[in-house]
Amino acid sequence: MKSKELSRLVKLGALAAMAVVAAGLLQFPILAAAPYLKYDPADVALLIGGFAFGPWWGLALVAVTAALQELVFGGAGGWIGALMHFLASGTLVVVSALLYRRSKSFKRAILALVCGAAAMTVVMIPLNLIFTPLYTGRAVSEVMPLILPAILPFNAIKAFGNALITFLLYKRVRGLLR
Repeated sequence: MKSKELSRLVKLGALAAMAVVAAGLLQFPILAAAPYLKYDPADVALLIGGFAFGPWWGLALVAVTAALQELVFGGAGGWIGALMHFLASGTLVVVSALLYRRSKSFKRAILALVCGAAAMTVVMIPLNLIFTPLYTGRAVSEVMPLILPAILPFNAIKAFGNALITFLLYKRVRGLLR
């Protein structure tokens, strides 16, 4: 293995570790209407990885992180929760990193993060209607009323919050990733 490839794998491994620790130790509810939905800043490390190494390495980082989080911390959602995490964070990271890689400028970073966060927020609506009934045993008709007061705002706050934190941190840490 070449030195450059090994260096990239080590850096991706460090980002995965940060994401797993952030998801496991830094989570808290943000909406009184749905205290079971917990914010965590794990996507910040994933977005940084996508920006630094490209969308497909970012997606690989999401896959590894989703699997590790499930193995290390488990959760009520089991494999469904891990799949939803992969799809949500994967959407955020791939959309953001695809747009950012075209032109790595200040304005493009903002556009990329806003589009990625919006895409994640929108994608999570149908995914919650499909998967939430599977792991909670609730009917779709019971999940539907949760979309506006809980699911949509939670995903928007999480996605845009993590996008903002990434925007504030990326320029400061990108030199470490080169």
